[in-house]
Amino acid sequence: MDSVNCRYDIAVEVADDSRPVEPFGVMSFGPTLVAEIDVIGTAEVEQQALDWLFGTWLRSSGYIPADLPTFEAWHGHPSETPPRKLELTIQLPVTRISDK
Repeated sequence: MDSVNCRYDIAVEVADDSRPVEPFGVMSFGPTLVAEIDVIGTAEVEQQALDWLFGTWLRSSGYIPADLPTFEAWHGHPSETPPRKLELTIQLPVTRISDK
């Protein structure tokens, strides 16, 4: 089996003039066009949504992934949400194929 490199960052939105303390940092993103899908359910449902977004929707959409990370915006606090009722919005930054 091939190894897969994966990076997972956790973030919160802060004021523009925030100064982080080590080991924390600040990442800035300008206005970004995203494909967005709401998910309610288990981690398996989340994976199905990601598979559909990348494997089905993206192929026929006229868009390609932008050079930015995919985001998950959680609704509520994940540690206080039952594992079968996760609520989040997956946001995939995209760009039009014709813009490339």
